[in-house]
Amino acid sequence: MNASIAPGLTELVNDKLSPLQEKIESMVVSADSVLISLNSVLNTQAKDQIQSTITNFSSTVTDLKNSAGTLDEMISMNKNKINNEILYLKNITHIYNQDHQRIKVLDNINLRVVRGEMVALIGPSGTGKSTLLNIAGLLESPTFGSVSLAGQNCKNLNEDLKTALRGSEIGFIFQSHRLFPEFTAIENVMIPQLIMGEAKLKAEKKSKELLSVLGLEKRLNFRPAKLSGGEAQRVAIARSLANSPNLVLADEPTGNLDPISAKNVFEILYKLVKSLNISCLI
Repeated sequence: MNASIAPGLTELVNDKLSPLQEKIESMVVSADSVLISLNSVLNTQAKDQIQSTITNFSSTVTDLKNSAGTLDEMISMNKNKINNEILYLKNITHIYNQDHQRIKVLDNINLRVVRGEMVALIGPSGTGKSTLLNIAGLLESPTFGSVSLAGQNCKNLNEDLKTALRGSEIGFIFQSHRLFPEFTAIENVMIPQLIMGEAKLKAEKKSKELLSVLGLEKRLNFRPAKLSGGEAQRVAIARSLANSPNLVLADEPTGNLDPISAKNVFEILYKLVKSLNISCLI
């Protein structure tokens, strides 16, 4: 009985299960299709997101490059500004104590002098022009404010460092030529170079060149007493340029000269400032 019933039961079960199996297989196929579609959607979204991220990143990189370029330009401009700025007097105030009185000769002065520029201080006697030149030349310290020379803030420098900076960066021309009377023209121009450690032969060669440019090639071995006022002042100009300074300070350099000599000295000084690309404060 059991043996004969089993085949029939198997067929019955198969008949009942076959439609169910087909439905399950159909559901599995549908599920796979849904998963494939879902994956397709997800991949498309992911690609869109990645593409969007790349686009945004590229835009950000471009902005950064543009910003970096602008920053480089600003830095370059600032460097050029610093390199071109020879003298900067900031908030200079100077007070003298005289007979128990405080005399304010300079009050919050600000001044910039750039490379290749010739600046004149104009004003009546006693208004502090020479005092300002002395402060610019590190010969006096202001009561308040600071002096920057060739990018170097000089406020906290000791006297030795100020002296070294004066020797290398500043040339002085005075109303009176102040040449050493016991030395010849060429020797007067050599002295600043020798003080700064230049070799004698090099100092002599440069001095000859400077004096020749100033039309004094025939006066090299003349002492100041044998020179005219204009010639002596031209020697003083040569001396001021002996150490290749960035700044020349001239305190009424033509005050003791006749009009023609004064005009010649000014023209020579102007041409030298422009050709050497240095600065001059008069």
